[in-house]
Amino acid sequence: MSFFSAKKFARAFAFAAGAVWMSGCGGDSGTNQAYTPADGTYTVQVNSAGNGASGGGSYSAGVTVTVYSGVHPSGAQFSGWTTASGGVNFVNANSMQTAFTMPNNAVTVTANFEGVAQTQTYTLTTSVSPTGGGSVSRNPNKTQYGAGEQVTVTATASSG
Repeated sequence: MSFFSAKKFARAFAFAAGAVWMSGCGGDSGTNQAYTPADGTYTVQVNSAGNGASGGGSYSAGVTVTVYSGVHPSGAQFSGWTTASGGVNFVNANSMQTAFTMPNNAVTVTANFEGVAQTQTYTLTTSVSPTGGGSVSRNPNKTQYGAGEQVTVTATASSG
């Protein structure tokens, strides 16, 4: 493979992450120029355990790419985006949907999730017997209580 310049032959070229860097083109041996792949696009891969994750595909350098983590798996919550790909700066790495400007290289982004502690809940049912014999109150007055939650139950007898 050779490159020809009206003033000089290209002296060197190297392949790196989908781009070809050429040295010595255009008559100036100190100039490096990036060559964009033939179709002008780079790949974005979205890694996510979420259902409905999106944003993967082919993009031109310089365009805004929007990625979505998908709906979190059961028992987990979204904890942020990460990447080891160079040139990626998320608008908000802590948002399930975010964006970045496509760099001049292929990109892999990962939507991270972390487990959420599940709280066991309990129903507290109160009643008075015999009917009309008084009242029962609870504080706080709710139908469901979490494990370890404190509830005050007060029984009050009818007068008479």
